[in-house]
Amino acid sequence: MQGQGMGMTSRQQGHFRSWSDMGRQVRSEAGALGEAARKGGLRGEEGRKLLQSLSGHVRQMQEEHRHFAESLNDAQRERVRRHLQNMERIRRRVEDRMQMVQQEMDRGGQGDRIAGHARQMEQDMDAWQREHREMESALKLQRK
Repeated sequence: MQGQGMGMTSRQQGHFRSWSDMGRQVRSEAGALGEAARKGGLRGEEGRKLLQSLSGHVRQMQEEHRHFAESLNDAQRERVRRHLQNMERIRRRVEDRMQMVQQEMDRGGQGDRIAGHARQMEQDMDAWQREHREMESALKLQRK
């Protein structure tokens, strides 16, 4: 059955779970960024640390995406191509929003604008998680 792309190897499942974990972490950190911004903006060290952590997790998420995509056979890749492309577009939107947050912080850190960007990142990651679940169904990932 796996030869037909109807399941995933344990290695693929590991990549898939790690990728999923990174997606949840990115969403959580975007929420924390927004909360900090709503409480008074993001100035100084706190803002830099939150943004650096978020950026690091987005990079890790991208790396897990790459590992997972590279582990797929041709049939699997074809089955989830649209999901992979959509998820990559979403990741790029999150990166764009992180740049907007950085620019806003450089201008003085207006909390309401940063919070708005953070909320958009959370919404982007909600869409990412929906794509991830749909891809899981498409691959018929079996959970333990």
